Amino acid sequence: MIDKRVILVYNGYIKFETIEILLSKVKSELNGLEIEKLVKKRIFNIMVECIENIHKYTEWVKDRGSADPAFNAKIIIEALELEDNAFVITAGNPILAVAVDGLKKRIDTVNKMNRKKLKKHYKLAIESSEINPKGGAGLGIIDIALKSGNRLDYYFEQISDDVYYYTLKIKVSNIESD
Repeated sequence: MIDKRVILVYNGYIKFETIEILLSKVKSELNGLEIEKLVKKRIFNIMVECIENIHKYTEWVKDRGSADPAFNAKIIIEALELEDNAFVITAGNPILAVAVDGLKKRIDTVNKMNRKKLKKHYKLAIESSEINPKGGAGLGIIDIALKSGNRLDYYFEQISDDVYYYTLKIKVSNIESD
């Protein structure tokens, strides 16, 4: 039986000002739960990465200019749910069609790695990273996989010729592990 408790749901644009409000809410909700400190930290750090990515990538897509009304009416969902003995974080945002294959490849690559290989991959990525046009170094997916300790689930839904809606689902166990 799945015991499901929704801890946070946010629908709408994520502006810079929204980030602090959402993270404050997540921190408050997590502090109200009886879970290990390390688990709280991992969940919070994953939420930070997801929310910042949504903000960055959504602005990047917007700046590239999509005239499609579906894009302009986008809904961004951030949800954190307690399911049995794990937390499920779901994050979604629009992404340009040209970026879909590269993102799929990065997630699939990370999903094939065990923890030891992920740590090595992360270290190599830091050593060889360059800031990309969206302001990141491409470490987010690796970092999320390391912190969650689980496979990352994802899917893409086409909303226009040049824009997809990307959803990432992350499961974090409610137990400490390294």
